[in-house]
Amino acid sequence: MKPFSVLTMILALSASVLVSPCLTQGKEAHAAGFTSDNKIERAQKLFFSDQYEEAEKIFRDSLAANPDDAETMAWLAQTLAYKMGEQAKRGASKLSLISDGAELKSLYTKAYKLDPKNERAMLGYAILLRDLPGLLGGDLDEAETILSNLIEENPEKVLAYHHLGNLYIRKKEDYQKGLHFLKRALEIAKEKELTDEESFYLNHTYHSIGKTYLEELDEPQQALDYISKALELKPEFPLAMLDLTEAYRQLDQLDQAKSLLFKTVAYCKEHKYKMYYSDIKKSARQLKVSSEIDL
Repeated sequence: MKPFSVLTMILALSASVLVSPCLTQGKEAHAAGFTSDNKIERAQKLFFSDQYEEAEKIFRDSLAANPDDAETMAWLAQTLAYKMGEQAKRGASKLSLISDGAELKSLYTKAYKLDPKNERAMLGYAILLRDLPGLLGGDLDEAETILSNLIEENPEKVLAYHHLGNLYIRKKEDYQKGLHFLKRALEIAKEKELTDEESFYLNHTYHSIGKTYLEELDEPQQALDYISKALELKPEFPLAMLDLTEAYRQLDQLDQAKSLLFKTVAYCKEHKYKMYYSDIKKSARQLKVSSEIDL
């Protein structure tokens, strides 16, 4: 399924910049960027437990006490991004997200200017530049430079390879170059001990590769292999579930396609993820099961 263009920036940040709460909940807080400050650590734990509003309050208080702390500023931006992503998936209007979106942009921009070497700020700001239209402050060349510099400074930075690969695929339509960077991220991931944050990215990296094979290169079998791996790492991932449904359909594995579509419907209804309903209905029409889908 093609991405939602209007909310690309919000969803790109919420689905790709951030770590997954479900993978870190209950684990010792040791992901990259954790500080020894008890207040900040509590906010990070709340964030990883899906409690974004509570985390946001603590990050705001901490930033008010230390307004030039780029790390806290970037954490607040991440929290806003994830909160906005959840709201968007549940059908929040674009108008209702404008205020938080503007603040998110301001926070990442300021954090990067305060500390251009802060990796969390670098990644967030680069994705902001990548996904915003030029009229709204986007700058594809600068995003590419930031991510390339991050790789040059830290050749094992899995997340930079991931985001740079998606830049080439989604913005420059250079699919082979994009796949090179995405696959390089997977190669590095096999060679090092990953943080929780890096581990989370793997399912998105596998999905990005599979999606490229499915939608751009017309290779559904390759797509199926990679997207299946993404869902193995994170079984409840609506975009990947929809894309794998399509790969099954193109390969004429219709029983598998229908079964996965019904599972996707159940998951999205349970979580009130209205954003995916249009793609679900399209898939249902293609599989001739519209009468069996109740949304």
